[in-house]
Amino acid sequence: MKIDKDVLIPRTLVAAIIAVLVIAPNV
Repeated sequence: MKIDKDVLIPRTLVAAIIAVLVIAPNV
């Protein structure tokens, strides 16, 4: 599996959004 920038950036973005949604309510 080669990681392209087109795949890497959206996944990082999604991961960041999920992290915020998960962490924010607990804070």
